[in-house]
Amino acid sequence: MKYFYEKTSEADFKIGYRVKKNIYSKTKNGTKIEVIQNSALGKLFILNGAVHFAENYEFIFSELIAHSVMFSHPKPEKVLLISDFDRGIIKEIIKHKNVNEVYLISDKKELQETFEENFPHLKGSNSKIIFDNPKEYIKNFQNFFDVVIIDSNVKDKTFLKHVFNSLTKEGMVSIANGFFKEPSAIQKEFKTMKSIFKYETFLKSSFNLQFLSSLGIQICSKKIDVSEITLRILNTRFKQFEEARGLKYYSPEIHLSSMVIPKFYKI
Repeated sequence: MKYFYEKTSEADFKIGYRVKKNIYSKTKNGTKIEVIQNSALGKLFILNGAVHFAENYEFIFSELIAHSVMFSHPKPEKVLLISDFDRGIIKEIIKHKNVNEVYLISDKKELQETFEENFPHLKGSNSKIIFDNPKEYIKNFQNFFDVVIIDSNVKDKTFLKHVFNSLTKEGMVSIANGFFKEPSAIQKEFKTMKSIFKYETFLKSSFNLQFLSSLGIQICSKKIDVSEITLRILNTRFKQFEEARGLKYYSPEIHLSSMVIPKFYKI
């Protein structure tokens, strides 16, 4: 019985995944990319020894990061996704019929192409894919995007200020973030976003592969206080959503319950 053991920052434990099949392994531009098959999780997309994607459960993160911000905005029409690879987020964005422009920006072309080869059903269809430096690309837009979703480590303060400028007056940004970090690290990130945006709130995802870890989603807005959104508003928008029955994780109730976070992370 063969196992793949994930690299972690901790020396006291290892995380193992039973390997049903080795599908892909290659190093490109200093990044080791692996794809293995696991009976329970489906295909796993692994970068430099760390699992970044589990096929059978991608819908949890994809639905939450996409729909939490899309339903918070009154009418999102132009959406930008900044991501090393899609993760299935695009397929959730384009379910919103009022969206007429979707952009995916990545500076890792080989990574995106490898992901599409191994997960063709998640290919970013109906979107404009640009391979460029996100920090430079975002400077080209002023008051343009309704929603920007960031699933990338590119999120320094200067870059986030350019994201702010690229948004419309009611624009929002949704940022994937590690949840179980040191509280001081989470608090520092909160303070950074508060120094740029008028409103910010935090949602947690209920599923992550790494032990003692979870994914968080930080939603920041110029004008709308997302933390004050009500179940009535979400239900009204959700009832008009044609793809509602096809969702497996997101719902208005999940949206609101995900905003409840441990108090030692709050500032």
